[in-house]
Amino acid sequence: MLGLAGGVRRTVPDATTVVIGSMFVPNRIGVQAEEPFRDGRHTRSRDLIKLHLTQMGVDPQVADMMEENYTSRRAVKLSREDIARLRIVTTQ
Repeated sequence: MLGLAGGVRRTVPDATTVVIGSMFVPNRIGVQAEEPFRDGRHTRSRDLIKLHLTQMGVDPQVADMMEENYTSRRAVKLSREDIARLRIVTTQ
């Protein structure tokens, strides 16, 4: 999703499926990191992703969806209407 959102002019062919997955932020410390560090890193990354999406004109709700998918470990397939409503595409 972030690769698609990075484009200035974004189109998605009709046969293409857009799926919103989760955000995963790896770190060099791994599972040995203390909980506050892991939580803070995740929150900071989420905020940066939301800022990036907003600056590119994509609805920041996409970042919220990624956050929800992180905790539920699922992905959401978007309808053509959702793709337009969330401003994932810039032209139809």
